[in-house]
Amino acid sequence: MNGPRRAAADRQANGPAGARMGSGKAPELYTLGSVRLVRADVDETSRLGPKHLALLVYLFHEQRPMHPNEVTDLLGHGRSEDKENEGLRRAVVWLRDNVPGINIRLTTDTIETFGGLHLDTRDVDSAIDAGDAEAVAGLYVGEFLDGFQSGSPSFDGWAQRERGRLKRAWSNAMLAAAQEAEQGKRWDLAATWWRILVARAPMRPEAVSGFLRALVESGRPEEATEAYGGYLRRLRESGISQPSDIVKRAVTELRIQVTPAEEAILSPPAADIEKLPAASEAGAGKGGRLSSSNRSI
Repeated sequence: MNGPRRAAADRQANGPAGARMGSGKAPELYTLGSVRLVRADVDETSRLGPKHLALLVYLFHEQRPMHPNEVTDLLGHGRSEDKENEGLRRAVVWLRDNVPGINIRLTTDTIETFGGLHLDTRDVDSAIDAGDAEAVAGLYVGEFLDGFQSGSPSFDGWAQRERGRLKRAWSNAMLAAAQEAEQGKRWDLAATWWRILVARAPMRPEAVSGFLRALVESGRPEEATEAYGGYLRRLRESGISQPSDIVKRAVTELRIQVTPAEEAILSPPAADIEKLPAASEAGAGKGGRLSSSNRSI
């Protein structure tokens, strides 16, 4: 994360704590989870339309000088260059007038921000760069622009890519923290990190197996059994009949008890069993062996 956007952010940002401890007068734009613009503790999101919000998000998230055409290509309506540039100029003027404090400079060749608005993703990126897993866990409260539709396919595509980048960075930070705790035999702490991962990625095999191991090693086998039961129920709800091999090995090695109810989840429904052909109907081959086509059932 040392590209142009991060370099510009490093010059202007002062980390998660400093960014949150200012006078409170600068507007704050929250993009993790639902999108919200807050100024002086008042939610002013409804004052902005999707295009104005998208413009604010892109300019302050990228935090670098760029050509106006980059913005109009992302958020424009496919009109002539002159009309798109005029539309961008009007949008910038509107934001200056209606979001007091923001500083956006627009010229013929450049559009750039100079502060006046705080963006939550800068805190997350700073915490990730600093290797501060606790701060990352506290700041990453939802996926980037979750559910937000700008009305522009190009912007929504960019948002999807950034959403994936931030989610991967969060996941890697949690994974590294869990593995570090395991290496130090701090199993209670490891269980905490694995629990956070499982909460957002409940079907991820290495997260589930790591969580189960940490619970058992920290002396909580009953919680491990309960967690495994929850995992099995999620599998069934998703139409998956068997756990992954990684989870199976962990359950065997850790001797996690499987309750009768969980055994039922692992077993196919009776209706499905009745649908299976009998050996005599499956076309048993010479010597009573099933043919190759039937052995895969």
